[in-house]
Amino acid sequence: MPSRRIVALLVIAGMFLPCALAGAAGLKMQKPRNFRHAGITLAMPEGFKYRQPSELFEVARAAQVEREQDALTVWLSAFPVGPKHTSESFLDVTVADLKRTLAVRNLEMLKRTQLRVAGIEGTASLIKFTYQGEPVLAASVCFIRELKKHKLRICYNLTVEAGPEQQSKLLAVFGEVVKSISLIALQHPSVEIVDKLGEPVKDVKRGWSIQPPRGWFVSLTINGVDMGLVDYLLLAGTLPAEGLSGRLLMPRMLLSVSNEKTDIGAEQCAKKGLQLARKHGAAKRVTTDVVRQGPASLDGRDGYGFTLRQSAKSQAKKDLVPVIIIRRIVCIPGDSDRPCRSYSLLLIVRGDDVKAAEAMFEKIAGGFKFVSPTTAPTTTTAPTTTTAPATSTAPADTKPAATTTTAPDSEK
Repeated sequence: MPSRRIVALLVIAGMFLPCALAGAAGLKMQKPRNFRHAGITLAMPEGFKYRQPSELFEVARAAQVEREQDALTVWLSAFPVGPKHTSESFLDVTVADLKRTLAVRNLEMLKRTQLRVAGIEGTASLIKFTYQGEPVLAASVCFIRELKKHKLRICYNLTVEAGPEQQSKLLAVFGEVVKSISLIALQHPSVEIVDKLGEPVKDVKRGWSIQPPRGWFVSLTINGVDMGLVDYLLLAGTLPAEGLSGRLLMPRMLLSVSNEKTDIGAEQCAKKGLQLARKHGAAKRVTTDVVRQGPASLDGRDGYGFTLRQSAKSQAKKDLVPVIIIRRIVCIPGDSDRPCRSYSLLLIVRGDDVKAAEAMFEKIAGGFKFVSPTTAPTTTTAPTTTTAPATSTAPADTKPAATTTTAPDSEK
């Protein structure tokens, strides 16, 4: 005789498509958010808290928190795919990747069906597995958007995951989020205004804390943090200046901390970076113009900064869009316990609007703080989650060749 849990899963599987199509009339939803860089709008249920994306192609993530853990989580990702991909093949690769995750065991496909999302035929699935020993139920749907004008195909992947105590709510949440989805025109994210900052990311050992803009991808690096938004239109032939081509994050902000052998000072350190940017631009036949340079501060400490504009040098490359590079450096003198330490903020923005780029930089720089072990908790990026984000991981053949944690040449 099957256990109650197995019977419940079979009932949920049988209700999968009807619930996904109907949603749940009693479930209240938040106001829809526009994710213009990914060309999509969706709403999360009330009570769900947005998290900072931690995967390159992750567009949005929100969770219902219970006992300080994420018990029910919604992910939306958008992957650029080639002409041979279908929603079915994308789902197959995603499930195969999930199976290879070390913490995942006992994965089983309960249901697979076709489901229309925003007028596009997609492929939906309902799977169960254990993640670090905890049972997880996940509903997902993949659908591909054709953008012929831009010669671009984007596969959206919506996934809702539930821990053992929230599995009865999974289909209702999945259905309502699916119903809330609509497609909008893509735009370059560099033109967006940074209005709100998210939760702080900290590294007490290296003495910093920073609040990334809400919705930006965030990844901790060996010596700091890398954050930004994917510009999908860069994959459609509208590339920035050649010297920075291949970078999917645009805008992109890098915080890096390094130990210096001697107390060279912020001005000398910044000017060294300026020389490297010019040298790199010349090698790539990119013109580098200094818009301004001089003393600047970071969290009340004196430092040095500059603003550069890089653009195509040759007539044949006039279609390449300029980029604005803004960098600010503060050096903290060393003592007997630690060496001199430099803190660098570097922003790269597509376009030619220096005023807008500097406003974006100042907004993010305003969320930077120097911290010490006596004034801040241990390093943290987000609350612990009980569900597995592996279902939103990009299949191997959709991942870009360039990593997002490598600093531009002007930062090296």
